[in-house]
Amino acid sequence: MRLSLGALGLLLWLSSTTGRLTGRCRARPEEGRSSSAAECGWRVAAKVREDGRFTTGGVLMPSGDASRVWFPELIDLLRQEWSASSTWLGRVRLRARLDDMLSRVRTERNARPPMIYCKTCGKRERAAEPRVSVRAMIFAAQRYGCVSEAEMKVLEKEWKKLCAAEGLDLYGEPKHGSNASSSCHT
Repeated sequence: MRLSLGALGLLLWLSSTTGRLTGRCRARPEEGRSSSAAECGWRVAAKVREDGRFTTGGVLMPSGDASRVWFPELIDLLRQEWSASSTWLGRVRLRARLDDMLSRVRTERNARPPMIYCKTCGKRERAAEPRVSVRAMIFAAQRYGCVSEAEMKVLEKEWKKLCAAEGLDLYGEPKHGSNASSSCHT
């Protein structure tokens, strides 16, 4: 469905004045009829506030936080704690601290994961909570200026070798046996 600029303006106006936005507008502008919220049957699904935050169903969350992992607090901790001379055990511990902080920050900000559809059964549900992996931490260290690109590539290769040799998973923890379940929602 394509919206004209006038229809888009109406939707934005409705979103700022009413509660929820769903349904289709029954008024036809080409017939010279004006369309009010009552005529259109529109309800606003998400109300955008002046501070740039939006609320849906009573949940207040900044725009983009549903899928964000690297919050400013995590970046600060990474920059403070990253050391080129640290051991892999120290880096895995830093990853665990970053992961704990991510969970705490998302809880404090009421940042819930985005809604997705299950590829297996088509059920609509929340995505898994994001976690910080060791490899993501290495890429973030390069992105936020803790290491150069050449150092990042060396670290990534070392991490890959260590995982293969020690049997570690993405998070630096020992791999467990395959506990694949027949259900897609476990």
